[in-house]
Amino acid sequence: MAGTGCATQDSTSGEPRPDDRMRTAVVEPTTAPPADAAIATSPVPVDESYSDRSPEASVAAIATAPDEIGESAENQQNPCIEPIEEASNWLDRSQTQVYKTVCGTAAWFDGFFGSNRYDAASNSTYGRLGLSGFWDQYDGFDPKLRLRAKFELPALQNRTSLMIGRGDEKDFIEERETPSDSIPSNLNQIEDDAFLVGLGYNRGSGLKRGISFNVGAKIRAPPEPYTKVRYRRAWELSDSTLLQFRPIGYWKSEEGFGSTLHVDIDHLLSDDYMVRWTSSGNVSEDKEIEGVAWTNWLSLYHALANRRAISYHAFVLGETKADVQTQNYGVEVRYRRRIARQWLFLEIISSVSWPRYLLEENRDINWGIGAGFEMYFGPVPDAQIR
Repeated sequence: MAGTGCATQDSTSGEPRPDDRMRTAVVEPTTAPPADAAIATSPVPVDESYSDRSPEASVAAIATAPDEIGESAENQQNPCIEPIEEASNWLDRSQTQVYKTVCGTAAWFDGFFGSNRYDAASNSTYGRLGLSGFWDQYDGFDPKLRLRAKFELPALQNRTSLMIGRGDEKDFIEERETPSDSIPSNLNQIEDDAFLVGLGYNRGSGLKRGISFNVGAKIRAPPEPYTKVRYRRAWELSDSTLLQFRPIGYWKSEEGFGSTLHVDIDHLLSDDYMVRWTSSGNVSEDKEIEGVAWTNWLSLYHALANRRAISYHAFVLGETKADVQTQNYGVEVRYRRRIARQWLFLEIISSVSWPRYLLEENRDINWGIGAGFEMYFGPVPDAQIR
């Protein structure tokens, strides 16, 4: 598995095979473009410290990074660097290398598809602005304008940030988003677009462990305040499997207390393929939720050449005490690529599902299709949005 630090050779040429280059944990230096070329291609400062165009190169760059968290921008933005003690023997170093390998690939796919999970683990200033539309037979056409921005406050030791967002407040506060939330699909009948601002404190800057506290409000008359605490912890189950655990507790003035629990298992199939199982449950004092609102997703991610990726998802969701407990299930495919600039993305989604939320409804086939554009801004590490 990747991350062992040993390259194999081709029997005829003696050269390392392409799929083994990640294991050597060597990143070739790249020549910086002229200043005028950089200005012409990107209006925002994007970290080029990870300069290759594939997830395996991103993992290699992470694997060669120092274990200690320094003050550099690369370290602050890399979610797979952990503040651990210096490895004292080869066994400790091997364990650290395994974690960085699996974590690096998972972070690559999370960053490319715009997942909130990467946002929560990164201590950097950046954001995403998306304009999309999704149509299906059940709900019709639904346009979306989404904004998620995070501004670090260096005066407070880079642990405090200002957050601004527009979108479904269930995603921002309760974190009941889908595994790929860059283009929202009409899966769970929850829609409460709002403009939110908040202040957050983050202890720990990696996917492996950390805790964060947030306080903010939905901007409306009168404002509706909220508070939230999130914990994250990850364990490497094998040299290719990572288990992640994310409990979230929150309070909202209009609904009361609630909690969401996420459990993710990431498994690397190869340098370009990763499978993920995601399960989540939400309980709250919200009268719209009957029992536990639960979801299960099985996803396959495939990194393609030329800054492209595709993901396949199968899902089922419901509520334990609703009249119809299994409310929707189906499959969807998402294709995503960079266009024109390194910070601009196009995404296309198609889906087929079988929703039924009320007893009087029939469970009919429901076709859906959508497309959208998403722009990153701020010094996002290039490896994480590739």
